[in-house]
Amino acid sequence: MRSPIAWIAWVLLAGWLVALPAAAEGQGLVHAEHPLVGKVWSVEAGAFVGRETLAREAARARFVMLGETHDNPVHHRLQAALLEAAVRDEPAVLALEMVNRAQQPALDDWRAAGGDPARFAEATRWTERGWPDFAIYEPVIETAREAGLPIRGANLGREAVRTAAREGREALPAPVRSAMDRYRPGAADRERMAAIVREGHCNLLPEAAIPGMVTAQRARDAAMAATLAGVDGRAVLVTGAGHARKDIGVPAYLADAPGTLLSVAFVEVDEDAAHPAAYAEAFGVDRLPFDYAWFTPRQPREDPCAGLERHLEGHAD
Repeated sequence: MRSPIAWIAWVLLAGWLVALPAAAEGQGLVHAEHPLVGKVWSVEAGAFVGRETLAREAARARFVMLGETHDNPVHHRLQAALLEAAVRDEPAVLALEMVNRAQQPALDDWRAAGGDPARFAEATRWTERGWPDFAIYEPVIETAREAGLPIRGANLGREAVRTAAREGREALPAPVRSAMDRYRPGAADRERMAAIVREGHCNLLPEAAIPGMVTAQRARDAAMAATLAGVDGRAVLVTGAGHARKDIGVPAYLADAPGTLLSVAFVEVDEDAAHPAAYAEAFGVDRLPFDYAWFTPRQPREDPCAGLERHLEGHAD
């Protein structure tokens, strides 16, 4: 039976989605009137499903991946609602890509001091580590606090990522190496990863840098998988959509872990794409690499390639 709190959360969410066009306009989001906005697509069924179906799946999975676009505030509101649905009957650990494993003592101290969401950014050095405005993530942290959920830093720190890129997997901590060994990508998957790195850096990187950056990306996914696998019970991971994909992301390193895994991507709509299948191309595959896609308005942002080009020009010899 659903708890009264979970029922209220989903009623409020449904009402918020009805008012989404006005809310999106107030937050500067675009394409709120797109026909896919607010709909949940089951990749396996090839059909739209109700949010209740997704809530039930989240409530019974051992591992739940909530894949976001980091700067989209709608994604974090929906993550908070789905997190509450996921733990309505059985608790879980909340794991965060945005906090690294070495920061766990700081997280534990924050929780021991009362777990005030307003102090979370300070405790984790959120802003100086380059993440978007913490205010848009606060609904997720507040939901975890209200549910009494432990929070784990899941990612590798920047220096460990740089070391992985320079020196390879042998330089990584043993749990991360072990997780990497659980998924050894074939040639096609490695090329897919390389293409993601190239495109993610606007095809401006020297080709010699690509293999090391693929290793670094694998190390981050493996570290997050190791964090989840080390949880005694259930875990929900808040992460970027690329890490939540089932073919080459964190789930690939959990394929042999006991229990079920659910991967949900919150996907920004494209004004020229009216069918969910059209969004697979953006991930370099023929079919969306998630269990479910929940479509949302788009957050306007500067062309990242223009910014990267300016950065590289500023560091040219």
